[in-house]
Amino acid sequence: GAVAATVVGHAGRLPKWLGAALAWAGLVAIALSAHYAGDNFPGRNALLPVLGAVAVVIGGASGIGAGHLLGLHPVRAIGRVSYGWYLLHYPPMILWAGVLWTNPLPVHQRLLISAITLGVAFVMYFLVERPIRRSRYLASRPWVSIAMGLSLVSSAFVLAALYHKGF
Repeated sequence: GAVAATVVGHAGRLPKWLGAALAWAGLVAIALSAHYAGDNFPGRNALLPVLGAVAVVIGGASGIGAGHLLGLHPVRAIGRVSYGWYLLHYPPMILWAGVLWTNPLPVHQRLLISAITLGVAFVMYFLVERPIRRSRYLASRPWVSIAMGLSLVSSAFVLAALYHKGF
């Protein structure tokens, strides 16, 4: 991310063909990493999707990139909920694998968990995230947002500590 942020200002100087090649190579790298990630993720296996994402960002800044594909409405909709989806998908996969299996989850179960958590991410986006971001009340009182964030983080720490101690 830091490399992309540093380089992206200079990416406009890239030839259009190079920007397009970088962006599409980045998408291919991300797709390949989804297929070949293996069970030791993140670790070293995170390098390919991260470099792929950097290539997409830098290539897109050249003015051509992969914007045709990434600009499609379904792709943009998933992009809006992607952070929530990212936060939601991994815990069920770990819990499901740890409780019910001694081996890695089969692909069909990973896809099922991904689909369910994508649906939950959309619900959370429309019922929680979007109303909070558009709240005039919170916009006019930033201290309320800060207090809410601190209380949620503190609650998570307390719950984690209680769980760790066996309560």
